[in-house]
Formats: sequence, structure tokens, C-alpha cells
Amino acid sequence: GKAAGERGSFDCMVLEEFEAQLGSRIAALESKLSAGEPAKAERAARLEAAERRLADERRREEACRAAVDDAKRAEAEAAAELSDRKRWLEAFVLEVQRLAAELEEARRQTAVIKQVVGFYEHLRARVAGEEAQLAVAAAAAAAASDETAAKAAPLT
Repeated sequence: GKAAGERGSFDCMVLEEFEAQLGSRIAALESKLSAGEPAKAERAARLEAAERRLADERRREEACRAAVDDAKRAEAEAAAELSDRKRWLEAFVLEVQRLAAELEEARRQTAVIKQVVGFYEHLRARVAGEEAQLAVAAAAAAAASDETAAKAAPLT
């Protein structure tokens, strides 16, 4: 631009108009800014409320994550307990099967022993009967022998 002394009336008029327009624009912007102050305060209040809700939600989210972690730990513990119980049950079933087999063997042996005892009782009765018959025969023989001896002996 021109120095202040070199300016003519047109230049001064353009500068005055420019300053007036600039002042008018500044006043309009200041008016907008002052009109925006209540909205700015409202937005700041809403922002603060939103930040509080966000903090609350983050705390709730953290609590939920902790609950999920606790639930996962509990699930893992329950799964381990279930696995232990299944192993115990499998061992128990095997023990019951082993005992059932032992019981069946004991029953088989008992049946064999009963057969042997029955055969023994039969033999004992048979031997007792034969001994009784032998005793009767011996007594009869002794009686016959006594009779024969008495006949053979002289009468006195």
C-alpha cells in the first residue's frame, strides 16, 4: 500500500468503508460469541454429565469384566472338580467290577465246597452204615462162636 501522506480521498474513503465493514463484522462475531455463552455453558454441563456417565459405565464394565473373570475361574475349578469326580467314579466302577468278580469266584468256590461236603457226608454215612453192619456181623459171629464153644464144652 501507499504511505498515509500519499493517499487520496478515494483511498481514505475505501479505508473508512473497510474499517466500518470490519467493525460491523467484529460486532456481529462478538454478538454471536456472547449469544453462544449460554449454549457453551449448556454444552459444558452436558459434556460433564456425559463424562460422569462414561466413568460410571467404565466402572460397571470393569465390574462386569471382573465378574466374567470370576465366572471363568469358577468354571475352570468346576471342570477340574468334574474331571476329578469322573476319575474317582471310573476307579470306583473298576473296584466294584473287581469285587463282583471276586464275589462270583467266592460263590463258585462255595458251591464246590458244598459239593465236597455233601460227598463227605455221603461217604461218612456210608462208612458209618458199613461199620454198623460190620459190628452187627461181628456181634453175630461172636455170638455164634460163643454158642459153638458152649456146645463143645462138657457139661459139668
